[in-house]
Amino acid sequence: VCNHALLALEVPLLLEGVWQHSGKRTFLRTLGDHVHFQLPLHRQMVKLMGVVHGSRDNCRLLLRNGHSLLIYPGGGDEVMRPRKHGKYSLLWKNRVGFAKMAIEHGVPIVPAATVGTEEMLNIVSDIPIG
Repeated sequence: VCNHALLALEVPLLLEGVWQHSGKRTFLRTLGDHVHFQLPLHRQMVKLMGVVHGSRDNCRLLLRNGHSLLIYPGGGDEVMRPRKHGKYSLLWKNRVGFAKMAIEHGVPIVPAATVGTEEMLNIVSDIPIG
C-alpha cells in the first residue's frame, strides 16, 4: 500500500524497482480506478503495465492466486491533489478495503512511500474535477 505522487509518475519506477530488487522478481499487480479503463489509449498503456481494474472481485481473485498487489488508497485524489492539501498529503479518506482484503486472505500489508515527484513539480493551478 502506497501513496500516489502527482500525476502518478512514480508508478513505472516503483514497479521496476520492486521487480529488480525484490530478490525474487516480484511483479506487482496494480489495482486501478475504473476511469483508467474508460479511455481507449490510456487503457492499453495501463494494461501493458499490468494494471487491473480495482474491483473487490479482481482483488480477491489475484490474492487467491498468490499475486502481490500495489494499492493506492488515495487514487485519483492524490494524483490530482489540489494545492490546498500541500505536498505528500495522504488523501485516503476512510478507504480501508485493502486492510479488510489482507485480513480476509491472510496476506501482509507492506507500507511504502514514494518521495521526490512533489519536489520536481509545483502545483500552479488546480484542475476542476467533479
